[in-house]
Amino acid sequence: MKDKILIIDDSEDVCSMLTLQLQDDFDVFTANDGLKGIDLFTQHEFLIVLLDVEMPGMDGFEVCEKLGQIEVFEKPSFIFISSHDDEETTLRCFEVGADDFISKNNETTVLTKKLKSLVRYKRLINNLHQEEENLTNLVNTTLLQASFYGSCLNLMADIQLALTEDAIADLVFNFMKGQGLLTAMSFSHGERVNYFDQQHKLCSPIEKKVFTLLKDKGRIYEFADRMMFNDSHFSLLIKHMPANETNEYGLLIDVLAKLVPAIEMRYRALINAKQLETAKDSLQQAVGQIQDAIVGLQVERQKIIDDIVMKIGLSFHEMDFTGEQEDFLVNLIETSVVQQSDNNDKFMSINQQLNQTIESIKPEEDVPFAQEDASSDVELF
Repeated sequence: MKDKILIIDDSEDVCSMLTLQLQDDFDVFTANDGLKGIDLFTQHEFLIVLLDVEMPGMDGFEVCEKLGQIEVFEKPSFIFISSHDDEETTLRCFEVGADDFISKNNETTVLTKKLKSLVRYKRLINNLHQEEENLTNLVNTTLLQASFYGSCLNLMADIQLALTEDAIADLVFNFMKGQGLLTAMSFSHGERVNYFDQQHKLCSPIEKKVFTLLKDKGRIYEFADRMMFNDSHFSLLIKHMPANETNEYGLLIDVLAKLVPAIEMRYRALINAKQLETAKDSLQQAVGQIQDAIVGLQVERQKIIDDIVMKIGLSFHEMDFTGEQEDFLVNLIETSVVQQSDNNDKFMSINQQLNQTIESIKPEEDVPFAQEDASSDVELF
């Protein structure tokens, strides 16, 4: 397909001659006055516009200024042709935005050569502009990805410090709002299910049903412009996904495929912490009961031994014991007392071990790491 060239000259002979010279290389359009030239300019995309300087009514300078004010996809090259090649004319051509000036006194072959040279120059400039645009888009995309991934890293770090389902939901919803997305989520554990909606706080009945229907549809399930991400205890519903041919779509899929398991892990940690706290309370109650029983048993056994010792001691004078028998009984009682003391030590050791067990199952408090404000941007480059 040939490049289009527009010739604006009041001389029909000049237009015919230039058309004859250029029609092999260009698709030529001609106009004999400025108004017709402007009209043609608005209807076509021209690579080059040839302008006669001296025309009745609207001269070439005025026409060039008006054409330069018209918005087009790609600005053409403006070339003036005139029988005058003085300094004033040349400077005026430059002032109105011309790319070149050709004297009508030159041979037509000179004009053809100049035009072909200008076409090569124009195509080179266009290629450079295209490369610059591609490079700019690449840089912008890279910076967008870096900023997006940085925000996601901050989000994942904050989620690991969240202590409730509500806190996790708030963090995720704030992130999604920043990306222009609407979401809902569910946390499930056994028969207990909690639903959260970004826009209305509470999920509608049909949203809850959607979560139930799609829970077993795989880790990622897409329907229309919506998408569900599932894990064992956590599900995330994106209500309006970007178009799947865009960079935003790929970025979002990549991030959410990692974000959802991270939320799942944090939720499991919260479940385990609650279960551990419940087990600790139950064990602590059982240990308290055991300790009370041990103390009661120690008191009861000590009382029995004390009664036996006292009764036997008071009965020595009433019994006809030999000295050897009395010594035997005394030694027996003393041995029993020593054994009781040893049992008491064992009971105390058991108490200590139970207390240590309770301490060992206490969940560690979540202490935030010292970090900069999460709202600050993360620079990856």
